[in-house]
Amino acid sequence: MSSHKRKALGKGLDALIPENRDIKEKILEIDVNLIDPNPYQPRSFIEDPNLISLIDSIKEKGIIEPIIVRDKPGNRYEVICGERRLEASKRAGKEKIPSIIKDLSDRESLELALVENIQRESLNPIDEARGFKRLMDEFGATQEDVAREIGKSRASITNTIRLLRLPMFIQEMIIRDEIKEGHARVLLRIDSDADKINIARRVKKNGLSVRDVEKLIEPKFKRKKKEKNPDLYIQEIELQLSRYLGTKVKIDRNGSKGRIKIDFYSDEEFARIIETIGQFKNEEV
Repeated sequence: MSSHKRKALGKGLDALIPENRDIKEKILEIDVNLIDPNPYQPRSFIEDPNLISLIDSIKEKGIIEPIIVRDKPGNRYEVICGERRLEASKRAGKEKIPSIIKDLSDRESLELALVENIQRESLNPIDEARGFKRLMDEFGATQEDVAREIGKSRASITNTIRLLRLPMFIQEMIIRDEIKEGHARVLLRIDSDADKINIARRVKKNGLSVRDVEKLIEPKFKRKKKEKNPDLYIQEIELQLSRYLGTKVKIDRNGSKGRIKIDFYSDEEFARIIETIGQFKNEEV
């Protein structure tokens, strides 16, 4: 793995798998039956079309890159990185697998599993969002902590976590790759869960593109705007504020008075918005 790619992934891999790995670090051959799954594995399921080709490769060439494990009680181990390689090795009939033993906390275990899967581009957006949310809920990480550890922008972390607001039916469709993340982001603009699900089904059935979905929901938004007889200037300000703050902003104006409504969905998001507003004061408009 190149040093450039490591830096792009945040300090997770750099801290836990240093660039200049100690030459004394031992690679052990461990019985595959002594290695248990990782309860912090962010991927929903291991099975995928590429697993067959990985099994064939292991049969022919063996395991090229060792997996990473940590000790468990009872002389057992827990896989941290390489769960697909472990599963493929079992199916290939291998009795042992080259492994590196690391002393990792539960949080480090989840962070490293997330980073590895993101680096290999093997996580779907929902699994990624759930992994980020788990770091926050179980280990007290902030969105900024997650962004720094994983190597993504805070806005990217926020937008990914927002996918968890979608109905579970649609989340499962994303996991099964029946609709794409781009479709999901458009669906988040719709208020009704029933409408979201109906359009998601149409995407799957008719192979609609993201632009198709945008056109599909556009008349509904136009009707709402027409009914409210909106001020185009206010709409533009709402759009600019929404983009800047990374959340929905609504301006209700009545003559020279009114109010600005800013949506947030967690304490963390509230803190992020307040911080962003504080930064705005020092920026040139």
